[in-house]
Amino acid sequence: MKKFEREINRAFKKNTFLIAMAFPYLLGGCNTMEGVGTDIQKAGKALEESAERNKQSCPSCP
Repeated sequence: MKKFEREINRAFKKNTFLIAMAFPYLLGGCNTMEGVGTDIQKAGKALEESAERNKQSCPSCP
């Protein structure tokens, strides 16, 4: 039983270490995704403003 407990303990430590090493990259990914979302939002706003500026009036349009 002791050998099994040592193996479980070693696996737990290994997994904890791997999670601790991956954590900064995961946080960086969140910031990256937030930045991408902001960029897409700004591009959409610029497209909308451009469409408003270049809108042509037509007699049959409401």
